[in-house]
Amino acid sequence: MNERGLRPLSASLSQFHFILSIIMKSIKQTIVDLFHNESIRNEIKDIIKPFGVFIYNELYFYLLLILLYSGIVFLALLGGLYYLLAIHKQLSRVEKYLDNI
Repeated sequence: MNERGLRPLSASLSQFHFILSIIMKSIKQTIVDLFHNESIRNEIKDIIKPFGVFIYNELYFYLLLILLYSGIVFLALLGGLYYLLAIHKQLSRVEKYLDNI
């Protein structure tokens, strides 16, 4: 304590952090205990299920578009690789022909 009879700020902050950690541990433990109960876990799943279905239904079209785009890009890369191999084969033939001349 200082001359005014007040505790230093650092001591009160450390006490605050200690009390806060006790409260947070108890809240965390309460939530963990809730999820250990099977009936509460099933009720939470039943509550969250409609939101998951809604989100899936909204994103389904975009997921298909991404899949289609990925397939098209893959085929384009494969076609480009095939084209490069064909060019390489032609250039090697030309090189062999020029070496024979």
